[in-house]
Amino acid sequence: MKGFKTVIFNSLGSIMPILEVSGIPGVLEGDSLKWYIIAMAAANIMLRFMTTTAVGQAE
Repeated sequence: MKGFKTVIFNSLGSIMPILEVSGIPGVLEGDSLKWYIIAMAAANIMLRFMTTTAVGQAE
């Protein structure tokens, strides 16, 4: 599982924008998509600083 935290986070985080562009009403209202993208970017930066291994590397 080590080395896959950022990949899993981004995979799960991509669900909301996919639902938004698929035309399902009420997923993210108004400017929420902009704030969601900003929050995801900030979380990715934090995860990058916490990550010490490459994807798939145990150590």
